[in-house]
Amino acid sequence: MSPLGRNPLWHAPGERFGRVVLIEHVRQPSHKHWRMRCDCGREFVRQISTLTGSANPSCGFQPCNPRGRSDVVTYAAAHYRLYAERGPARDYECVVCGGPAREWAYDYTDPSPLVAPTGTHYSMDSWRYRPMCCSCHTLHDNRTKESSQ
Repeated sequence: MSPLGRNPLWHAPGERFGRVVLIEHVRQPSHKHWRMRCDCGREFVRQISTLTGSANPSCGFQPCNPRGRSDVVTYAAAHYRLYAERGPARDYECVVCGGPAREWAYDYTDPSPLVAPTGTHYSMDSWRYRPMCCSCHTLHDNRTKESSQ
């Protein structure tokens, strides 16, 4: 039974789930699979449960994927992206003192910085961050805050 309590065979070609339309039931690799077409034109075979359990089903490829990268993200998401693109700061030396870096420090050079609800400035551009040790990062942020007041 599918998550909706229906047998997958009870679904019909043409039935829509978000951006996806069922084309035909496929018996391989199991009886639960269907050939589907996304609104973007991509065809694929997948279990019906991947659609019925999703809030906004799609083929999962860009630009169709509604959970794709946004142009503006939160402070935390920007740092997750930074970590994904450049790795952990501990893999670098501190750009100020040459010791082992521990944190990524925003360099305040973005012409259009974003501001978190806490008032912290950040950037979507991962190259506007520099690896620093904790003490150099604190001094850097304090100097920047003092100079902007």
